[in-house]
Amino acid sequence: MKIILKNINSTRKRGLLIVLIWLFSMTLSYLVEPFRGRIIWIYQYGKMISLLMFLGLIFSSLLNTIFLISENKPDSKNNLIWIFISTIPFLYFVFILFMIAIKPAY
Repeated sequence: MKIILKNINSTRKRGLLIVLIWLFSMTLSYLVEPFRGRIIWIYQYGKMISLLMFLGLIFSSLLNTIFLISENKPDSKNNLIWIFISTIPFLYFVFILFMIAIKPAY
């Protein structure tokens, strides 16, 4: 594993870490759901931690994408996959906002 990550610069590693922590925050939100009626404090703290991680990682994702683009301006086409990986949490957030906006109001 160390050999694979040795050839990746720190901005790309941050992009992978952001996506992994983002997936963990979504999993945490799902895992605390059974505690909703029984042990309320686990549910409340789990949801709050998950939400704060989710919102913080959206901002981090956007910043890391900007760093990736500015750092690798000459070969942006070669780094397009890394830019896409870094923007996954932000794109998910924009997609959810779009889905809420087009939902018909009944």
